[in-house]
Amino acid sequence: MALNQNTFQEVSNSTGIVWSRQRGNEAFTVNWTDLNNDGNLDLWVGGHGYNGSSLAYPDGKVPYRYINNGDGTFTLDNSDFRRGSGGDVHGSTIIDFDNDGDQDVFSSAGGQLGAGGGQPNLFFVNNNGNLQEQADSRGLQYTIGRGRSSLWFDGNGDGLLDVLLSEATRPDGEGGTAFFQQRSDGTFFDASEQVGLDVTEPSRYAQLGDLNGDGNVDLLIHGSYNFPLKVYSFSEEDTWQDITNDFANLQAALEDAPDDTTKDFVDTTAPRDSVIGDFNNDGFNDIFVVRSRTDVLAYSVFQGSDNIISADLFLQGEPELGFEFQTGGDVAIDARFVRTEATINLSEVFIGSSGRNPTTQELAAFIDTEGALKETPNMVNTDALNFVLSPNDSSVVGIPENRTQQGLYIGYDPSSQTWEMQLSSPSDKDTQVIVDSTQNISNLNSLGFTTPDNFADLNGVPDVLWIYNPNTGRYEDRSAAAGVDNDTMAQSVVSGDFDNDGDLDLYLANANPTFNEPNILYDNQGDGTFVTVPQAGGAAGETVGSHHLDFEVGQRIAVADYDNNGFLDIFAGSTTNVTAVGTTYLGSPSQLFRNNGNDNNWLEIDLKGTESNRDGIGARVLVTTPDGQTQLREQNSGIHHFAQNSQRIHFGLGSNDRISNLVIEWSSGTRQEFNNISDLNRVISITEEGEGLTPPFEGGRGSLGAECDSAHDPSACMPRDIDDSGGNSPGVGDDSLMGTDRGDLLFGRGGNDTIVGLEGSDILNGDNGSDRLYGGGNNDSLNGGNSDDIVIAGEGRDTLVGGSGNDALTGQGGFDILEGGEGNDTLVGGNGEDTITGGSGTDILLESGDLNFTLTDGQLVARGTDIFSEVEQANLTGGGSSNILDASDAGLEVTLFGAGGADILLGGSSDDVLTGGSGADTLTGGAGNDRFTYNSISDRNDTIVDFQPGSDTLNFSAAGFGGDLTSNNFLSADQFTIGTSARDESDRFIYNSDDGSLFYDADGNGSENKILITRLENAPTLSNTDIFIAR
Repeated sequence: MALNQNTFQEVSNSTGIVWSRQRGNEAFTVNWTDLNNDGNLDLWVGGHGYNGSSLAYPDGKVPYRYINNGDGTFTLDNSDFRRGSGGDVHGSTIIDFDNDGDQDVFSSAGGQLGAGGGQPNLFFVNNNGNLQEQADSRGLQYTIGRGRSSLWFDGNGDGLLDVLLSEATRPDGEGGTAFFQQRSDGTFFDASEQVGLDVTEPSRYAQLGDLNGDGNVDLLIHGSYNFPLKVYSFSEEDTWQDITNDFANLQAALEDAPDDTTKDFVDTTAPRDSVIGDFNNDGFNDIFVVRSRTDVLAYSVFQGSDNIISADLFLQGEPELGFEFQTGGDVAIDARFVRTEATINLSEVFIGSSGRNPTTQELAAFIDTEGALKETPNMVNTDALNFVLSPNDSSVVGIPENRTQQGLYIGYDPSSQTWEMQLSSPSDKDTQVIVDSTQNISNLNSLGFTTPDNFADLNGVPDVLWIYNPNTGRYEDRSAAAGVDNDTMAQSVVSGDFDNDGDLDLYLANANPTFNEPNILYDNQGDGTFVTVPQAGGAAGETVGSHHLDFEVGQRIAVADYDNNGFLDIFAGSTTNVTAVGTTYLGSPSQLFRNNGNDNNWLEIDLKGTESNRDGIGARVLVTTPDGQTQLREQNSGIHHFAQNSQRIHFGLGSNDRISNLVIEWSSGTRQEFNNISDLNRVISITEEGEGLTPPFEGGRGSLGAECDSAHDPSACMPRDIDDSGGNSPGVGDDSLMGTDRGDLLFGRGGNDTIVGLEGSDILNGDNGSDRLYGGGNNDSLNGGNSDDIVIAGEGRDTLVGGSGNDALTGQGGFDILEGGEGNDTLVGGNGEDTITGGSGTDILLESGDLNFTLTDGQLVARGTDIFSEVEQANLTGGGSSNILDASDAGLEVTLFGAGGADILLGGSSDDVLTGGSGADTLTGGAGNDRFTYNSISDRNDTIVDFQPGSDTLNFSAAGFGGDLTSNNFLSADQFTIGTSARDESDRFIYNSDDGSLFYDADGNGSENKILITRLENAPTLSNTDIFIAR
């Protein structure tokens, strides 16, 4: 059963999750975990900062711990366990750091906007249910940092959890993102330099995931203004490998940084949150990123509760605008100016027909308003527009007719109990107004404007789905094709199989400071596309008033199956707005969306590491069902932007009544396998086996030529071989074969097999089926056999044979021999001097790296000097530096991608595709009909040396540039003009024929500056038919 509008039901009140008016319950960080080890998932909700009891916070400001009662309800434990510790605390992470079986809590701290001595982190160690703060004794205070969040993982393979501290940057450059390694005694030391961590820009959070398909999780660090900020591989224990350049196309498309990155509250369109998961069930992780901004570009007025109004009055050329409403009670007016330097002061507030200013008594009355929080009694802030007006005061009656003077005009009509407010100014003004009445408010109307039905259409930013292509080793933007490139205002995102049909769905939390913006649920269709579920499946959410987008993030959301019914539920934390004088307004209440479920089957797994860390962080779990589908999940600790999903592994199984094969690849290297699991629809626990576990599919009992020489039947060299029904039938079904550290002989035979040789000189033969072969170390011989295979050699002098089918062969290190065979193959030589033969079909030579390339028709000089033949196409990708990609002497079809840096791209004599990427690049197509592609508005400032109209084309992505461009067609004539500026609002591309400069104008009306995309050095005669608009 697919997701529908009744999938979720909001149950926070009935389950005991409540919100109080105090700011201490705004949900700055939310975490699902089992705090008391009873098998039921509890909920941790932390505010922005921990404090003791004060006038503003009579009950103190401490994390709320909702303890799961096991019957679908929660008991709130808000006792102050801090024992005096507190401060400007941000994200919390809950893990079992000491492998003792209970959950510990780390809270990242850091304030003072990077000035002074900073604040220490808090580390609450769980000792038999008692949380004891031990950051100092453990070496994790890191006082100099501006802590944002933490990610815990085993960074050196010793079975102990280490921690990456994501930090904002200080103006003095001190205290950046750091890696602390755990000693055997439970203390930590800064190992950033030792492992090669080098992060100089601000970071918000980090995540784990296998990002290159090698079977090992990598580290992705999310920047405050770019994504990814850094990516590291853990392929070696002592040092990490910086592989950020492999993701240059993501960085170029998703970066939006201010001039001063030490500022943490600048509005940009940079990414906010991300999910790493296998969305198309091909065994490789993909990435979904949400983007948004907090600058409101449209006016609105909104009533989300009986007695409170929130308005955003955005003057941009209008003489005035405002709103009116009816109420018989006193009205507390709370106004602030959020995006303009020149504000309106109290002398420019005009009340009643006389236009008088607020009185001292009216200012003081605001502080005494019931429910308001205050720092000190009777505090009057004369710099803020906060006052209370009474309808019984005759001086508030009427409103000045002449409102040409800048100001906020307020009047009352006692005959209809109607209040009117008008903002007037000759210059742009953006004012947020909150009205809180002592009686109910009705008949709210805007004056001079209409509140938009959908703010995302005006203020939204398209989200991005990056799908990993194992044939190219790159992530590709599939947002439009998948149906998830809609403009949204999403601040947070989670994924999960919410309908248990065997694929990952997406849930996005939208945010607007003054208006209800429904959340979004995307249902994965299992074919690479998503469908928007009406009303977000019942989890559209509720906004009741104004809220501050703290750290430019709205609701924090986290996923867990809290009621153990096998269907994932969603918690969306509360938001608040706290004004200058300390008044707190509820923006969005805490909301728990319970999944009503369906008839689909499921399985949930708690991992318990023994040689790996106890939580099993870093493990990969693969489940194959009788329908042939394999799902991948990773224990990545559940961390995303200021939130933590449950670490319990969840699989939806659809109508499958059993699991054919379940594989766990632990971070220690241990591999466990289970077959024919028919006891479904339950939560199980799997404990890691100890050292010396025999892999279930071993490659033999010694080197080839000893007990398993060529005279032996290959099946006799394997202890057992399992078919897809769990029996012992050699070679039948989809097998997973792992060798030893010696020379192994492994045959997959029928089915789609995964064969890993490990160390030693191995012979791996996939035979029939679409197989995956991994050679490992030493000199291996790998033969994919029939069908479409993935063959990866590893180090050593390897021989790779694709056989029939469309194969992907990767030599990696050593001097390798690659033979594609029949079919359309992709061949990657890697390091070393390789010999490559494509064979029949249309074969592609693929190489990438932060280095220079020289390509001819039979030789590629890059990582080494590769000799190739029978290859029809070549794809070369540079890195983040300035590279030269020279294919000028090549006759085969060439695709060149510069990625980052100021690159030089030289095409050959065939029909080539040249993409400069970010940086000021120089592109020469050469002979043939060439395409010069621009995928993002950040791809600009290039020079094209030899553009030939009529034969060459300029290709622009409609998704990357926007501006009402129509995809899959040549540019419309009315969107192209010759000259130096746009003629009208329809113009998008402006060509200066005098110097060959081609500009892009997003709106044609001058409100946004035109952008130089490229300069055609030969200044040819250009027309709209030379520009093609792709998706």
